[in-house]
Amino acid sequence: MEKITEILRFSIVVLFQIVLGAVLIALLLGEAAGPTVSSVVSNTERFLSALNPAAAAVGFVLYLIWLQLRPQGS
Repeated sequence: MEKITEILRFSIVVLFQIVLGAVLIALLLGEAAGPTVSSVVSNTERFLSALNPAAAAVGFVLYLIWLQLRPQGS
C-alpha cells in the first residue's frame, strides 16, 4: 500500500508541474505558445473559476493540518 501511495503522490506532483509549466509557457509566449498549451491554460482557468473559494480554503487548511500530523521520515 505504501508503494502505491508513493507512486500516486509522484504522479500528482509530475502532472502539477506539467500544468504549471504550460501556464508559464503561455505567460511567456502568449498566443505563439500553441494550441495544446492554450488548451491546458483554458481548462485551468475554467477549473479555478468554477472552484468554490470556501471549499478551496477548507481543502487548504486540511492539507496544512495533514502536513503537520503526518509522521516525519528520517
